[in-house]
Amino acid sequence: MSKVFLISEQPVLLRGFEHALAGGDLEVTASCPPSEFSQKIQELGEPDIAVVDITGGLTFVALREMHDGAPNCAMVLWADTLPLDLVFKTLELGVRGIIQRTAGPEQF
Repeated sequence: MSKVFLISEQPVLLRGFEHALAGGDLEVTASCPPSEFSQKIQELGEPDIAVVDITGGLTFVALREMHDGAPNCAMVLWADTLPLDLVFKTLELGVRGIIQRTAGPEQF
């Protein structure tokens, strides 16, 4: 079972992610805002996957810091459609997938 951290500034969204992922092959071990990501890694160890909501204005600097703090973690963004140049930029910052905001729970 893969250990998953859910990252968002929006508590209601985190609860929705938890509900959508319940019962699958993913174990949600932490739900927190980006500012607490490093602390959660220290407490719980590095996750296998981090689902990161970028709708709250997450910057490339913050994304880089998250990747540097968990280099073996597959970062997956939950986002609106991104321009191709931004997609390539996120790949450079450790992102391994992008889930469209319009995607259904089964796509997780």
